[in-house]
Amino acid sequence: MGHWLTRAGQIEPCVYRPGLPSRYEIIIPTQKLTHDEVDALHAEGARRSGWLFYKNDCPTCNACTPLRIELAQFHRSKSQRRVWRTNEDLIIHVGPPKVCAERVELYNKHLFRRGLNTNASEITLESYSQWLVESGIATLEFSYHDNQRLLGVGLVDVGSQDASSVYFYFDPDFSKRSLGVFSMLKEIEWLHAHQFRYHYLGFYNRSCKALRYKAAFGPHELLDSEQGELRWQRPTGDHNSSS
Repeated sequence: MGHWLTRAGQIEPCVYRPGLPSRYEIIIPTQKLTHDEVDALHAEGARRSGWLFYKNDCPTCNACTPLRIELAQFHRSKSQRRVWRTNEDLIIHVGPPKVCAERVELYNKHLFRRGLNTNASEITLESYSQWLVESGIATLEFSYHDNQRLLGVGLVDVGSQDASSVYFYFDPDFSKRSLGVFSMLKEIEWLHAHQFRYHYLGFYNRSCKALRYKAAFGPHELLDSEQGELRWQRPTGDHNSSS
């Protein structure tokens, strides 16, 4: 067992399936986690928020399933190759996460313009840092620039062999660039070049548009926990898209 405690979170309304209850299992590190422990949590389907990790523990539904890519097996689809060519003019920096007014302003623009805010309050420098940057584990920032203009920022947690995409936000004025797709392609390319094994993309739900797009990155694996044993396996049917 790793250096963490677990507790059940509160039941709340589901943001992905209105009318249903949702709940997370909260994972609380008791000391700084090793890279191998971070890999172990990701392999169990855990996600990070600030210093905490969480896993789905919904009482009536299991539609949201953790998804990961085996980096050595990944191949771009035809549409993803088009997105890559569209964004080859961008300048990309990879390094430690930064906290600044420019990033917070872009994050709030992304949140409010795309209707993703759950309340009327804008995120502050402090809350941005607490949620995305102050993690206690190794985190990388991928920033995307058009000349001097910041267009997008992606945060990626890294362990010993694996990585997990934490969050990506972008300037909605440049939505035609499909920056969300491009950022994932860039993360996959960088991680594979640096000999990482898996990239975890968070939760997939085929009935939810906000989560369904992840199946376009393939081949991928989904976490099956229905039999009481966690198993990663490739889905059958139309999950893996190559269009």
